[in-house]
Amino acid sequence: MHHTRMTLIAGLLACSGLVQADVRVEGPVEYGVFSSQYKDFQPGERVLTRSNQDIERTEEIPARLGTKFGMRYSLAGKREGEGTLTLPDGLEYVGTWKDGQINGTGTLTQPNGDVYEGTLVAGRREGKGKVTYENGDTYEGDFKDDRRDGQGTFTGTDGYVYTGSWVAGQIEGEGQVTYPDGSVYVGTFRNDLADGTGKITYPD
Repeated sequence: MHHTRMTLIAGLLACSGLVQADVRVEGPVEYGVFSSQYKDFQPGERVLTRSNQDIERTEEIPARLGTKFGMRYSLAGKREGEGTLTLPDGLEYVGTWKDGQINGTGTLTQPNGDVYEGTLVAGRREGKGKVTYENGDTYEGDFKDDRRDGQGTFTGTDGYVYTGSWVAGQIEGEGQVTYPDGSVYVGTFRNDLADGTGKITYPD
């Protein structure tokens, strides 16, 4: 499983297209994991993040339920329409802005080479989209709250292919997986693994 890795550095913004030109970062740029007193998350649970919530600075997303990774910054000026945001570390967004926020359809390229194409709401992946990871793996399908959630297909360069249900970034529910050796499992999954009722077919 892939976990998004960002290194967000405060700096100059390169804007183009129909975006208002007089836009700048005002104050510090914070990035990391939004801290929470609630630790015992269950699959599918959501905890809303407040704008003033503390951020634990890190470049790695812990692989645990309930993790919310993001950034917080203030912009002077306002973007509206189509345009490009480029940060010095290589992060780039090309797409739609509304009320000064990333909202609509666009392409987000991470510093590590991962590329997301699809819809975003308030700078987070939401709705339909596709991620092409730096190593060639892909995920195409539904996103919610910046994670895989709904129906989608993950395709690995090693021949592993999963199509089915996702909950909060994990394989959960009904689906089908084709393993690199050609065997196919159809049935229920939990925590990224086959679990429950299902059928497996081995290659001849």
